[in-house]
Amino acid sequence: MAVWSIWLRRNNMAFERLGNHKDIQSQALMKAAEVAYLGINGKHVSGRVRIQVKWIPPPFHWFKLNSDGSSLGNSGLVGGGGIVRDSAGNWVKGYARIIGVIMSVAAEL
Repeated sequence: MAVWSIWLRRNNMAFERLGNHKDIQSQALMKAAEVAYLGINGKHVSGRVRIQVKWIPPPFHWFKLNSDGSSLGNSGLVGGGGIVRDSAGNWVKGYARIIGVIMSVAAEL
């Protein structure tokens, strides 16, 4: 979580022009102190559960569309794309489009 929150702060600085390098350094020190404190005081995070993530083909003679979207910030430039595969996993069709400047939630729709 510490690395994730620092990564988010860094992206906000790079893409949203929020914060500065000193903010990221301060946050890194605070997160390091938090991790050290939790380690010293015996707090234990439960073990991870491993799951296998993989593409599952559609039934025989069917097709599957997988799509996704992304934005450069909230209310930023949004794009999307997708791929259609047959039941053997063969590529049938694909697309990628720039959608425009909208809210990031809409990119996932």
